[in-house]
Amino acid sequence: MGIDNTRRGAEGTARLLYGASHLAFAGAGGVCMSALTVLAGERGFSVTGYDRCASDATEELIRRGISVQTGEKLRLGQADALIYSAALSPNDPLILDAVQRGIPLISRADFLSYLMESFPVRIAVAGTHGKSTVTAMINAVLQAAGKNPTVVSGAPLGVGQPSFIAGGNEIFLFEACEYRGSFLSFSPTIGVILNIDLDHTDCYPDLAAVTEAFRSFAMRCETVLVGTRAAPLLGRSADFGTADGISCENGLFRFHTEYCGGLLPVSLRVPGVHNAENALAAIAVAKHLGLPNGAVTAGLSGFGGIERRLTVRGTAGKITVYDDYAHHPAEIRASVAAVRRMSPGRIGVIFQPHTYSRTRALFDGFAEALTLADRVWIADIYPARETDTLGMSGALLASRIPRAQYCSDRAQIVRSAGTWARPHDTLLVMGAGDINNIIPDLLGFLQQK
Repeated sequence: MGIDNTRRGAEGTARLLYGASHLAFAGAGGVCMSALTVLAGERGFSVTGYDRCASDATEELIRRGISVQTGEKLRLGQADALIYSAALSPNDPLILDAVQRGIPLISRADFLSYLMESFPVRIAVAGTHGKSTVTAMINAVLQAAGKNPTVVSGAPLGVGQPSFIAGGNEIFLFEACEYRGSFLSFSPTIGVILNIDLDHTDCYPDLAAVTEAFRSFAMRCETVLVGTRAAPLLGRSADFGTADGISCENGLFRFHTEYCGGLLPVSLRVPGVHNAENALAAIAVAKHLGLPNGAVTAGLSGFGGIERRLTVRGTAGKITVYDDYAHHPAEIRASVAAVRRMSPGRIGVIFQPHTYSRTRALFDGFAEALTLADRVWIADIYPARETDTLGMSGALLASRIPRAQYCSDRAQIVRSAGTWARPHDTLLVMGAGDINNIIPDLLGFLQQK
């Protein structure tokens, strides 16, 4: 169970930080927290990062001259405030240390709100699915238009790219996560709501609760742009256009849509109808900002996708291996459908469920979505912040899926999936945990077949 967000907002956080000089960041190796650690340094704060494990992200912070401490039993040094993620446990040693010493706590969401408040244009991208991709697409369009946005995303903005840009002072583009109501700390000038599904079931009991949170978020936006799948739940009309004439030619997804009174042809290098829908969100933002047609088409056609979103990791023996972050039934369906449209062979899915609470709440949805694959291998559940109190397991999920096999040993997954696959097949390695770590071994096995 995570810790609740503070609810100070930008103004309350600014008052708390008045005169502060040194900030501590818990979980600084996380994608968003590492970005905030760097941006705080850019603002003139002295910063220290803390994380349980060393990683590429913590090494990058060190390369930037930021002090980072790692370990299981960390204690805070001198700090005027501790910035934390809502995914942390209330019993995290850093949280307990801060409370005991009277060091103020500031949630990641409140600190992000504080950082962006001076920007005249604040673009928030919200939704159960697609936030990181749409944030990166909007950035690509803004860059093509000659803008210099400051960007904070929940994933790298492209393969091999960082998750943030310390840009100019006019546009702040960011991913607005609904977990524990984090996005209710923000006051965007433009809010984008892509879709609404039941997720984060450790804090939202049902779809009605999720929808109410998004409704509250919409009320905080000066302008809100709502996608086709979210609009009915919010009781309003959709603001995105439609993708007409979708086709797939030589690996490019093409369609056209209305833009400022004319037809806008769009070519995408990222696959799937769901990415056409994501592109429509970016186009809606561009239209609201009055960006020229050429910037929209250039930005989207040059966008190569982001890390772990149907990312090709290699081909061996004419078998393609994808790395995909899908950890919700809707995302699994979208990714399998996208690959089915491109691949002439069979599709095998290696899936790692993410958290016990999500697996239990969406159990039937996972079972149904995974039947779309020709063969499935289920790994143990990635616990993240949870412990198993719900009786959920990878074995239980596999037992409900035809043509599925539970594998407690990752070497077993590599052998079984690698042996099953034949030329022109596709293997999708799916999950938001660490299942992608098997990909080098999987490609190695395929090369030796």
